[in-house]
Formats: sequence, structure tokens, C-alpha cells
Amino acid sequence: MVPWFICGIALFVELNFRGFLLGRLAALESELWRSGVAQRFSPLALIASAMLFAFDPFMVNTFQHLHWIAVWDGLIWGAIWLHTKNLYITIVAHAIEVIIMYSAVRYALS
Repeated sequence: MVPWFICGIALFVELNFRGFLLGRLAALESELWRSGVAQRFSPLALIASAMLFAFDPFMVNTFQHLHWIAVWDGLIWGAIWLHTKNLYITIVAHAIEVIIMYSAVRYALS
């Protein structure tokens, strides 16, 4: 995989899971609890979006027993997004992590 392809994947994944899904879940949680605090930090929305991210059929089929790593990634990137409300940061973090992991696996297998 080339880095541009990885960056494209990171862009679309972050737009979908953090930009759309987590944003909607945080708004819903804020509405349910009727507080501004829930909108700034929404633990239920964060956990739900991380689980949906990790157990996405692509993640499960591609990474099989290692897809649990995506739970932690989803929690970290989701917390960053909830704190900053900036998708650029999560897109860059996602791309950098995947490029590093891909490079490490490729090096180990060669």
C-alpha cells in the first residue's frame, strides 16, 4: 500500500466514524441528558463509536483476532475529536499510525 492510499482510507474512516457517527451520537447523548457537559465529553457516544469502528465487518475480516486494537484506536481518536472537535488531527493521527504499523509489518515480513 502506498502512503497516499493509506491517507485516503484514514480520511474516509475518520469522516465516517468520528465526523459523522461520533458527532451524531454525542449530540444524541447531549439531548438525552440535557446538558452541555455531555456534548463536550460523551462517554457513551465514545464507547459506542469505538465499538462500531472495531467491529466493522471490514476490520473483523481483515484483521481477524487483532481487530481489538481498533477498540483502543477508536477510543483514543474519539477522545481527541471530542476534546478538539478537529477532524484534521484525527485524520493525521490515524494515517501516521497506520503507515507506521504497515511499515513495521512489511519490514518484519521481508
